[in-house]
Amino acid sequence: ALIDWAIHNGQSESVALFNHISVGDALPLPESLATADIVLPIPLSILTEKPKAAHADHPWWAGGSPPMPALDSLCEDRKPDEKEKPKRPGVHEYLCHSGNSGAWLRYAPAMPVRLRNATPKRGSGEEANLFSLEEIAEETRFQAKLRFEDETVARDFLEAFALLLSGDWLALGRGGQPAIVESLIVLQEPSSTTFTDDWTLTLISDLILLGEQHLGFLDHLDIKRLCQLAGVEKRDGWAVDKAVVETESVHGFNAVSGLHRAPALAIRRGSCWRITGPGSAELARALAKNLALGERTAEGFGRFLINAQPIIEIDRPGSGSDAPQDNRNETLLAIARKLARKIKDPGPSLSQLQWLREQVLAAEDDARFNSLLEEIKTAPQRRPQGGKAWENFPSLRLREELAKIEKLSEKRQLISYLVQWRVPQEKEQRQ
Repeated sequence: ALIDWAIHNGQSESVALFNHISVGDALPLPESLATADIVLPIPLSILTEKPKAAHADHPWWAGGSPPMPALDSLCEDRKPDEKEKPKRPGVHEYLCHSGNSGAWLRYAPAMPVRLRNATPKRGSGEEANLFSLEEIAEETRFQAKLRFEDETVARDFLEAFALLLSGDWLALGRGGQPAIVESLIVLQEPSSTTFTDDWTLTLISDLILLGEQHLGFLDHLDIKRLCQLAGVEKRDGWAVDKAVVETESVHGFNAVSGLHRAPALAIRRGSCWRITGPGSAELARALAKNLALGERTAEGFGRFLINAQPIIEIDRPGSGSDAPQDNRNETLLAIARKLARKIKDPGPSLSQLQWLREQVLAAEDDARFNSLLEEIKTAPQRRPQGGKAWENFPSLRLREELAKIEKLSEKRQLISYLVQWRVPQEKEQRQ
């Protein structure tokens, strides 16, 4: 996206800067945070028990469920309840850590699904089908890290992309969705971490590794390969004690031509290893000197963290809830259902109720609406024969509920829902 912006904004010469810049993945943040110290895809070793309903008579997804404790299977020997298989982390789940909180925050970005019409094929009589399109919700914040080779490269980048950093739009994705960019400059300080002979390696971006003689792609990472990447000699006793690894295909587009790139097999982000053995801290120190491993590191591939695990304390972001929020229509439906149950038999006929619904929906102002309510209230006195059925209609209770509603459209909707609830009740009584 950055290269594409440079090409289309007269900064083509700045494309060469990316030979000295490593651009990391832009990872989403929770709604409650504008920035975080660390953001990473959730490790594949984080397991949780399947959620249970807050109420015995409700399914687990209705009304929210209490947060389930997480288990880092990479570093813990105890297992979850063996009667039920634990739940694996979701594809779009992330963890972030901020200095204000001691716990990691677990979350997933909002991703609505929209329906689209497929383009009909020329010369084909078949109708175009519908297809679903999943997209990231607007106003989602992302955080990405750009690592510069030296201070000169950083200054040249800031000068070339000054317009973008001052508020110009950055087009993201194949559809070119607009985004606003904000920057924060941080000086990289030498790491003072001390390593032991029992440590973990966690991928925070996909890792592409070529096989022997650059033929094919590797789908695993063993001690021998780790030593080759770190440039140290393997010692006896060093071993991968435990690992949780998955692979996936990596696709992409050429920024200049916009055409597809050849797919590559990568070890998936979130894959993790636990390494043990006497003196294996030397391997950890050697790996820590590298910003990334494997191929295409300038594109953000192969980034990792050492000793990010075990991740023990996991919480949820401060805002948001699993409980589904009732919209206004659902509230009106609930009120209408209660009112429909208060109609005593014999109540108004279906034709009388349909007449009320049609008249109410046609009312253009509060005066006409109120006159209709008064008409059904006085119907038993004005028409002793046909209007007697309205005696069993809850006119008083309906007026009390309508007094709580300000919008005329919602008042009309309430009576419409009331009739809709009454129709199946009336048909059931006839049967």
